[in-house]
Amino acid sequence: MLLLLLLLLLLLLLLLLLLLLLLLLLLLLLLLLLLLLLLLLLLLLLLLLLLLLLLLLLLLLLLLQLLLLLLLLLLLLLLITTITTTSTTTTTTTSTTTTTTNTNTNTITNSAATTSTTTTKLLLLLLLLLLILLLLLFLY
Repeated sequence: MLLLLLLLLLLLLLLLLLLLLLLLLLLLLLLLLLLLLLLLLLLLLLLLLLLLLLLLLLLLLLLLQLLLLLLLLLLLLLLITTITTTSTTTTTTTSTTTTTTNTNTNTITNSAATTSTTTTKLLLLLLLLLLILLLLLFLY
């Protein structure tokens, strides 16, 4: 009888030990799950940060496009003013050439120099306009 009781007690202790081991295993599994959840949350945060950086980059590209468009408009305005000032200087030089013969040759050389510099200005402005248009096309 005593032996049976001792055996029963031993069996009970073994069951308790097994239950304790099972509880420890469950706790370990829960800890692992929590760690996995934390890792997933960190990955999600990293993804959100990457998305935010991408949006910032897109915003900067948009700002660059707007600045290039503004520069394009300013260059067009400068081109228009250069063309209009060129037409007015040629008008004034032709009116002054009719006065005397001595100043006639002087104004003709002055108008030729003015025409060559304005032509160079116009060509440079057109080159800048083409460059900005190419940059805008590259950004799109």
